[in-house]
Amino acid sequence: MAAGVERAGLRAQEQFGAGIGLGIVQRLVEAHGGTIIVENAPGGGAVFTVRLQAPPDDR
Repeated sequence: MAAGVERAGLRAQEQFGAGIGLGIVQRLVEAHGGTIIVENAPGGGAVFTVRLQAPPDDR
């Protein structure tokens, strides 16, 4: 898991893959001032919540 991502009772990492996908997403989201929260999903798995700020309203 990428450092800095909030975790809430996650299962062990999958056996396959390089594990860099979440790290890439985290860097992109943080570069835009956002956050990622990871939580257990009901019945198994995980829910990833990405929050980004809306652009300023230039009306």
